Amino acid sequence: MNVPLIRGNRVVLRKIASSDLDLIVSNLNDRIVNRFLSTIPFPYSLKDARYFVSRVCTRKDHACFGIESVETGIFMGVISLSRINVTHRKAALGYWIGRKYWNRGFGTEAVKLILGFAFGKLGLKRVYAKVMTKNSASMRLLVKAGFKHEGTLRKDILKKGRFVDMELYGLLNGEHRVFHL
Repeated sequence: MNVPLIRGNRVVLRKIASSDLDLIVSNLNDRIVNRFLSTIPFPYSLKDARYFVSRVCTRKDHACFGIESVETGIFMGVISLSRINVTHRKAALGYWIGRKYWNRGFGTEAVKLILGFAFGKLGLKRVYAKVMTKNSASMRLLVKAGFKHEGTLRKDILKKGRFVDMELYGLLNGEHRVFHL
């Protein structure tokens, strides 16, 4: 999917560039960042990053954005809508931010911006996210953005050889004020 440039007060959501690959790799090789990411391998290689950008981000049912600081122009992470289903008007939300940018509101703003894109430009009715049960920071971010806890998916994914529970959160269009484009 061709992604637009989405400008917020503190972050810009933009197309991921080849110049971002090294920062993607270094951030995803941080064990603290990677520990709650359900589908991202560890260690994470440049080959993994190239595959993500060239194959995953180019799927018709995906919209992948780099998260960049307005102030510094520094690439901080990735946010995406995946499994975009135009018939049922829904998509899954996924995101990560480098550890040195945590707890500064960047993730919250990035989520609100992508929700504006999802509910505005794409006309979706529902956006959902799955979060590992132990990832309390991500769950707080989703609640702050207006998501509702919908249930626990027991032993939903395999991470480091162990099945772990995932929490399911959902947000319907109109349930929360978002930045519309």
